[in-house]
Amino acid sequence: RDIRCKGGFGPWLLDKMGVQLTVTTYKSDADGTVSASTYTNTEGGKGGRSGYTDRRTRTYTRYGKRVTVKSMERNGNKIEDTYVEGTLFERRVNGVLEEGYAVSNE
Repeated sequence: RDIRCKGGFGPWLLDKMGVQLTVTTYKSDADGTVSASTYTNTEGGKGGRSGYTDRRTRTYTRYGKRVTVKSMERNGNKIEDTYVEGTLFERRVNGVLEEGYAVSNE
C-alpha cells in the first residue's frame, strides 16, 4: 500500500495515530528582534483532515515604535498582519495587500 502524502511520513503517522503535535521555538536576535515560531499539525485524529499551521511572530522597534509582525501559513496560504504600537497597520494574504486594513502614514 502506498502511504505517500503531501506532508510526508511524519504527519501521516501522527494523523493515523490521532496525535496533534505543537512545537514552539523562540529566537532573540542581536538587534532586539524577538521571534516565535509555532508548528501544529491541525485536525489530527483518525478520520480527521490532516494539514499544518505554521505561525511566526516577530517584534522589533522602528523609529521608536514597537512593530509586531504575525505570520501564519496554513495549507499553503500565508497571512501576514503588521501591528504598530498594538494597532493593526496592514494585512497581506499571499503577499497581496488587503483593502480596508492598511493605515495611511499621512
